[in-house]
Amino acid sequence: MNTVYVVLNHQQPVEQLLARSDAVIFILKKLRGRWAFWGGLCKLFPRRLRDAVYKLVASNRYRIWGKYDACPLPDARHRHKFLDR
Repeated sequence: MNTVYVVLNHQQPVEQLLARSDAVIFILKKLRGRWAFWGGLCKLFPRRLRDAVYKLVASNRYRIWGKYDACPLPDARHRHKFLDR
């Protein structure tokens, strides 16, 4: 996996998969407050432009935010939110 995905209706007969900027916008709206505002603002731009910005940030994320030596694991109360491979 080389991008962020959000799976909607994962226990329903019809699942929906959001990728790249659509997934980020969904997450921002779920965070509420100012994050939801930014998610709504991003939604105003065409998906092609949003995904181009997403790819630009994704390819430079280590330069922007740094890199961990190891992946942080979610604590027990949040593990149910992650897919198991």
